[in-house]
Amino acid sequence: MKVLLLNASPKRRLSNSAYFLRALGLGLVGCEVTARRLDGPKAYPAIFEDFEQIDALVIATPVYVDAVPAHLLGFLQRAEEVCKKQGHKFRVYVVANCG
Repeated sequence: MKVLLLNASPKRRLSNSAYFLRALGLGLVGCEVTARRLDGPKAYPAIFEDFEQIDALVIATPVYVDAVPAHLLGFLQRAEEVCKKQGHKFRVYVVANCG
């Protein structure tokens, strides 16, 4: 199973999202795991390229005032278009934390 761990925290260092993804990654024994940071539109091409091969996507994100960060929402809208157009099918999991 190929899993993409996507850190959607706007914090560059010491984010809870990164902590949870590291812990989760340790438990994914036998899986091929790739980790990426979602730090704006410049990261999209590499992430969308990974979509062609993955079986599961795990997004870790903080929740601020009952909403995900704006850059994640923009990414999700674009990812939906890409997945529909290219026919990608994989499971999506979210680890939401209090930021």
